[in-house]
Amino acid sequence: MTPLIGCRTGIATVVEGWFRNLSDIGDLEVVPYTLSGRNRDGAGVGAVALPLPAALATRLWRRFDRPRVDRVLGRPELVHGTNYVVPSSRAVRLISVYDLSFVHDPSAAADSVARFDEAVISAVERGAHVHTTSAVVAEEIAERYKTAAHVVMPGIDRVDLDRSVASQRRDGPPVIAAVGTCTRRKNFPLLVEAFEAVAARVAEVELVIAGSESDDTEAVKGAVARLDPEVRKRVTLAGRIDDTTGVYRRATVVAHPSRYEGFGLPVLEAMAHGVPVVAASGGSVPEVAGDAARLVPIDDADALAEALCHVLEDESEWSRLVEAGMYRVDGFGWTASAEAMADLYRRLCG
Repeated sequence: MTPLIGCRTGIATVVEGWFRNLSDIGDLEVVPYTLSGRNRDGAGVGAVALPLPAALATRLWRRFDRPRVDRVLGRPELVHGTNYVVPSSRAVRLISVYDLSFVHDPSAAADSVARFDEAVISAVERGAHVHTTSAVVAEEIAERYKTAAHVVMPGIDRVDLDRSVASQRRDGPPVIAAVGTCTRRKNFPLLVEAFEAVAARVAEVELVIAGSESDDTEAVKGAVARLDPEVRKRVTLAGRIDDTTGVYRRATVVAHPSRYEGFGLPVLEAMAHGVPVVAASGGSVPEVAGDAARLVPIDDADALAEALCHVLEDESEWSRLVEAGMYRVDGFGWTASAEAMADLYRRLCG
């Protein structure tokens, strides 16, 4: 449950969802644990704090396959490392690998993220099983680590919507929203570039980008600074927002220009809130979105701008995508996802 400590990311949302729903399955006893030398308060879920700092523990596990955590965790049958690292144990081990962004763009990966590659290699060499959240990433894992990955997609929390109301356009100026940490693969500078073309066609349109600062923040700010002043004042860099519900409720369309995704949670979050999605076809996004989003080529600002304009200007296309999105989200329930994960646990334990 270490992802639940500190700034919540998409992985934290997914891990918390699995824990909450796995705990309701009768034949499972789920013992959460965290790995942090500083935060030992149980991540808000009563997690067992492993007695080692994360950096030291991961080095010891990679090099020596010690210390084992069996006694601390009550001698489990299976240990699931939910965030690229799995502890040493005599039990069956499962490691979750959500994407290989640290392989695709190693220069953009922080040192701690870059070490995930070594952690996965070490775990696989010592017999750990691998889980991931899309078939696209499963293929990448097979190629890089020479092992099969078990695919279990996450669920998404239901949003209490009156679907007849959700399928109607919001009042006020149209808003393009984007949600995600400001990393290079999210490609927000391209969205800013595309927004200039959209603003030339769609009156009063606004752009809101919500997410924590990261390695591409300065590039995004630079792209905004290069806009015409009249266009620039219609752009909001909202930064980190703990609850993005307000962003989705304000949005007329959600843009997701990412070059690469292992899943693409904001795509489904937007659909759950009754907002149409225009997304780049990077990584697993086509697999997750199906035909419920308007997909464009990666790194194509003109195609992105044209698709956004089409959705904003064409009421029938806007409504079609809203309906398709809400139907698509119905296939991503947490109960079914947790049952699939529990079934994987059972099969691995024999």
